[in-house]
Amino acid sequence: MEQKLIKTKDELLDRFGSKIQKQENLKFDYNLGEVMLCKDGIPRLITGFGIYDNQYWTESYYPDGIHLGAGNHISEKDILKQSKDIKQIRVILKSYIKVIEDNCIEFSLDKSKTETHLTFYKRLLEKYGVA
Repeated sequence: MEQKLIKTKDELLDRFGSKIQKQENLKFDYNLGEVMLCKDGIPRLITGFGIYDNQYWTESYYPDGIHLGAGNHISEKDILKQSKDIKQIRVILKSYIKVIEDNCIEFSLDKSKTETHLTFYKRLLEKYGVA
């Protein structure tokens, strides 16, 4: 079942300011911002789509938060299930938003390139309640 993305008024952009696209001829069961529980025990936040059916780019969540660049692509065979734990989803989304904002400050990045990306994840966090 195809899920609808929460849309911003602009195109969906990744954290580098590039457009996020799904290839039309591929099948994706999950969507951006969803948290997957994987066989290795590490929860992962979907942040992009791969080049094969059900392949996703992700950021991995560790006890001390998300480490950008530590994520990788995952496929159907890596996923145990989608997380339905609202508290866990909130924690992971907050961690992702924080690390992106911190990186903008630390590396003097152009915030205009990440603002649309962050808006998407902030709206998603609001959907789950910002507790």
